Amino acid sequence: MALVADTQRLLRRADEALGQAPLMGPKLLGELVGSTAHLNDALRENIEAMEKAVEKLGR
Repeated sequence: MALVADTQRLLRRADEALGQAPLMGPKLLGELVGSTAHLNDALRENIEAMEKAVEKLGR
């Protein structure tokens, strides 16, 4: 359940950041892209961990 909560938190952060994108200048948009890439990596790791946990439950 911790992975699910962590994933939900990451998705909320990404949503909040993307909601601010229209108000940002080029520099802040560049920072947003970097942050979004970091969030994407973290979400992929969480999804992989959740898939492995589900596989273990199915055994």
